[in-house]
Amino acid sequence: MRLWHYTNDQRIKQIVESRYLKLSTAFIAKGEKPAVWLSSNPEFELTASRMNANGEVLPYNLKGGPAAIRIEVNPNPKCITWAKYKHVGGISPEMAQAVERLGKQQGANPEQWYACLKMIPAKLWINIEIFDIETGVWMKHPEYSIEEGCISSH
Repeated sequence: MRLWHYTNDQRIKQIVESRYLKLSTAFIAKGEKPAVWLSSNPEFELTASRMNANGEVLPYNLKGGPAAIRIEVNPNPKCITWAKYKHVGGISPEMAQAVERLGKQQGANPEQWYACLKMIPAKLWINIEIFDIETGVWMKHPEYSIEEGCISSH
C-alpha cells in the first residue's frame, strides 16, 4: 500500500527544513489525539484543500493559488485507518460523523484516510512530488529529492 501526505507549496519548505511530518493540532477538541494525516488516494486527497471563510473549497493550482505537493511515506505499522482512529483517537462520534460527511461532500473517501499518532521523520519519506497543472500528472519536485532517506535541495 502507498500512502501520501498532501500539502502545498506554501508549507513544503517548512516541512522539509523540520525533517518531520508533524502532528496536526488544528481544530481538534480536548482529549482528541493529534495525528499526521495520510491518504492512500493516488490522485489527490480532496480534504487536503483549504477552505475560505464561507466554507468554500479553494482548489490548488489556480493562477496565483498554491501548488499541490505530496510526500510519499513508507507504510508504517504505527499508522492506523480512519475507522480505527475513530475508536482510539478520542474524537467524539458526532465530530467523526461531521468529518466524514464533510469529506464525502468534497468527494473524498474516508476508507483512504490514515492517521499516524507520532511524527513521521524524513528517513521514512520516499518521494516529494508536485502536481503539474499543465500535464495533469504528479512529477518529482524540482527543488527536493530523496535518496536513501536523505533529502537534498537543488
